[in-house]
This record gives sequence, structure tokens and C-alpha cells, in this order.
Amino acid sequence: MEKRASSRYIAEFLGTFLLTFAVGCNTLTNSYVWGATSNACTLVALIYAFGDVSGGHFNPAVSIASFVSMRMSFGDLMVYMLVQLLGAALGTTTYSLLFYQSFNIAPMSGFAWYQAALAELFFTMMLCFVVLSCVLPERGTQEGDSPPQFAPFAIGMVLVAGAHGAGAISGGCFNPAIALAVDVSSAGLGFGWSVAYIGYELMGAALAGVFYRFCRPAEFGQNDPVLKRPRGQEVKLSHLVSEFLGTFLLTVTVGLNALSGSRCGAWSIGACLMSMIYALGDVSGAHFNPAVTMAVVATGRHESDVPNPIKGGMYMIAQFLAGILGAWMFAMMFNWETFSLGPVGAYSWAARIPVEIFFTFVLCLTVLSVAVTKVTKVQDEMFGLAIGFSISVGGYVVGMVSGGTMNPAVTLGVATTGTLCPKCMGFAYSFIYIFAEFVGGLLAAFVFMSVRPGEYGPVLKGAPAGNAGRMSA
Repeated sequence: MEKRASSRYIAEFLGTFLLTFAVGCNTLTNSYVWGATSNACTLVALIYAFGDVSGGHFNPAVSIASFVSMRMSFGDLMVYMLVQLLGAALGTTTYSLLFYQSFNIAPMSGFAWYQAALAELFFTMMLCFVVLSCVLPERGTQEGDSPPQFAPFAIGMVLVAGAHGAGAISGGCFNPAIALAVDVSSAGLGFGWSVAYIGYELMGAALAGVFYRFCRPAEFGQNDPVLKRPRGQEVKLSHLVSEFLGTFLLTVTVGLNALSGSRCGAWSIGACLMSMIYALGDVSGAHFNPAVTMAVVATGRHESDVPNPIKGGMYMIAQFLAGILGAWMFAMMFNWETFSLGPVGAYSWAARIPVEIFFTFVLCLTVLSVAVTKVTKVQDEMFGLAIGFSISVGGYVVGMVSGGTMNPAVTLGVATTGTLCPKCMGFAYSFIYIFAEFVGGLLAAFVFMSVRPGEYGPVLKGAPAGNAGRMSA
């Protein structure tokens, strides 16, 4: 049944109002630890509530990205942005009256405009990209008119990913309507930064559209360039762009959380991985980690969705390049600071190496078990959640022992920035970490082959197809 235009506009107004009100309440009550998760949960709930009515944008940047990607008309775009601005204005008015105070929007103390610009640009881009990628028509239900059930969760988790790292630089807005409303409501504290923030966020929306076209050219009737055909498998440009983009954003998130001293770093990094896996799992397989790629290749399964060694090697090159670029990007964003790999505090290499192997093993085995099996008991909607939680678990359990990178691309990237830190561990030592992480990946492949012999025979008649098609490589 066709939805009335008025119902869509009312949904966008109410959703933006409630989201803005939640952001304001969390900020004014100094909910540092759980404030970002509260905002994310608000967004998830609102998308579940209104997504089938209006699309659940609640953000002019998302609406602009949808327009650029030919998802909505220009007329709808204009009305959506208007009601979003009105909803945000009502939200700021409500929390200001409730608390008799307000807060301003500006780069955080010690950071320049360009650092705030990069923080807002990258994570607004990530938000818009995840929205576009998770609400594809072909990723809908059998009726073909609804996005998959994981879409609201994947979108909301971007706020967790961005707020704990980028929030220390820019405040973590990622929404032009909220930026303008907050700036106007706090004019007595200073006014004007919202104009710059809106520009940063709109550039992020535009960049999301660019990457979306590279990752999904078929959506625009374009051919996906084939770079190589190793042993019957095609390595397409979209595959390598997908692996580069996901690894880059993951590395930036890791670095910003580490440098800001975030108490929710492992949760933020896991949320980033969850969102990007949901967004790009059906493009490249969403490895974003050379150890994961090695584990997948090492299983030796001769399936079209499992990369062979040549294709896996090309994935790793893209991942390592993204890790290096991401590391230098977070260093620049944080006043050319970096952090050291190596045993933390009183812990020695004897403690560091085993835990790094073990939790890389856990991550890789989880990926193999929920994402590339022919037959699986894990529901299709839960694969990104399971993998992302593997990172959060490892980060919280052994982060204070080893740092818990569990990713050779991130490890190498951080090591290349060691010249910025005289006290940091030497570059050569990073290869001990990388070796340990690859060992974890190979152990995961060995265990996978041992406990799932059925993966190497024909699929039983009538058995479910599993996740191979969803996370195709």
C-alpha cells in the first residue's frame, strides 16, 4: 500500500525530535560511558518504529546521500530536510527548558578545525554509507519492500563507533540538523561552528555516495571492472575498494579510541566492525583483516565465495595499505600522536603472545563458523553481531595485557607511526605481533576443518544454504 506523504514527513519530524532530545539529555547529564550507546539505541528503536514509513533518516546528510543515490526525489529531499530541522529545533528547545541549560558545538579543546572536519567527515560518511548499503532493494525481505532486520542495528552502531573516538575531537555530531539546532539553542555560548560542521557532514554524505558507487556499480547500471581472474575467480574493483574502506575505518576507530583513552574502546571498535560487515559482507566478504583472510583461504574450500591464495593476497594488500593510511590519519587527527604496541604495564611478551594468538583465533573461528559455512545454525541476521562481539570480548579481556589488536593490518599501520613516538616499540617488533595473529588465523582454519568435515562434501539435500551467499567474496 502506498504511504501518504504526510505520514512520512510526520515520522521524520518525530524521529528527529526524539533523537535530538536523547542526545541533549545524555550530553547534559554527562553520560560519558553509556551516552553514545544510549543515542545509538534511540536511533535503532526509531528506525525500527518509523523505517517502514519514512525510511528512518532523521538526518539531512542521510537524506542527501539517498537523493544522490537516486533513492528519493528532489521534492521529498527538500521537505525531509525541513521537517528534520524543525524536529531538531523542537528537541533542543525541550531539553533546554527541561535542564535550564544548553551546550555548544565546536572542536574540543586542543583540536583545530581541520581535525574536527576529518572526524565529522569520516563518521558521517560511514553512517550514510551503512544506511545506503543496508537498505538495498535486493537485501530486503521476500516481499521485496523492507530492509533486512539487521539494518537498524547496523546503522545505530555507527554512533557507538564514532562517538567514543571522534567525539573527543569534534563532539561527535554527524547530523546537520542537530548541529544547527544545538548551535542556535546555545547562541549565548557562541555561534557559528554549525555552519562549518554542516559543511563537513555534507562532504561526508557526498563521499559516502562516491564509495557506494565504487562498491555497488550495478545499482547505477555500471560495469564492475575485473582486475584479475585467478583460477576462475574474479577479483573486482568493488572487492578491493570494500576491503580497503572497511579496514581504513576500522583502523581509524581503533586509533582514536586508544589515543582518547576511551573507556568504551573495545565496544566502539566492535561496533565499527559490526556495521561495516553488515554493509559490505555481500560485496567482498568483509574480512578487513589479513588474519581473517588467511584463515578463510587456509580452509581450502573450493567454493566460489571463498577466495583462493591469489585473491586472498590481493585482499591482504588492500588491507595493509588501508591500515597504514588509517594509522597516519588518526595520528594527524590527534595532533600527531600515536600509541605503542607491545606488552602493557608489567606484562611481558610471554603473556602478550599467547593471548594475541588466542583471541585472533576466536575472531577468525567465529568468522569461519557464521559467515562462510554451507550449513549453519546461526541466523542470517546475527552474523555481524557475532563477529563484532569477538572484537569487543578480546579487547576487554586482554586489552590491558597486550592491547588486543588482533589484526595484522592495524598492527602494521600503528607500527609505521612509531617515528612519532620515541618511546614506542620498534617497528621490527610489530612482525612478532603479525606472526602471532597469523598463527591464530591458521589455528582457526585447522579447528574449522576438524570440527566441520561436512563443509568438504556435498550439501545435504534440503539443508539450508547457510551464509556463503550473503558474505560472498
